[in-house]
Amino acid sequence: EGHPLSFALQQHPAFFPPLYVATVRASEKTGDISEALSRYVAYQAQVDSVRKRIVSAAIYPALLLLAGTAVTLFLLFYVVPKFSRIYEDVGHELPFFSQLLMSWGQFLESNKPQVVTALLGLAGGFAWLVTRPAVRRWLMAQLWLLPALGERLKTYQLARFYRTMGMLLRGGIPVVTALDMVSGLLSHGHRPAAGQIAVA
Repeated sequence: EGHPLSFALQQHPAFFPPLYVATVRASEKTGDISEALSRYVAYQAQVDSVRKRIVSAAIYPALLLLAGTAVTLFLLFYVVPKFSRIYEDVGHELPFFSQLLMSWGQFLESNKPQVVTALLGLAGGFAWLVTRPAVRRWLMAQLWLLPALGERLKTYQLARFYRTMGMLLRGGIPVVTALDMVSGLLSHGHRPAAGQIAVA
């Protein structure tokens, strides 16, 4: 129908990301589509490398968190109720925290179905909340505050922003257009700053 290649690619966003389409569109004006696609492949390889480093850095804390949660649940739901029966036979006064554990064990013994149902409801509610965009943004903001992980996330995001910006500029796209295209790579807290740069 006489449309450029970038127009055809734009009709299939599930297969061709906006950055890829923008790269092809810029190369159509300059005539160096082979070089532009080579730059895109190199850029994507660098971004994937940084992403793998972020994921590998997050695996260990996530495993510790899962293992700690599993052990805590095992202690609270299996071990403590067993020990509460033993503590019941002790004749002398128990320390305060031992009394708390014994009370929890007795409560769990008599209300186990309700407690399990409540926990499943809480897990389902948390899973539903995570699907909400506002909650996801808040969680990401909290992750940025973590000492080690936050710095890595910031490095990954800024590296992707700078590399994408540089690739678009080398492809012949104007600065303001490039800034508008890559601002979506930033977190919501940093997007206004990119908009101010474009206006200035």
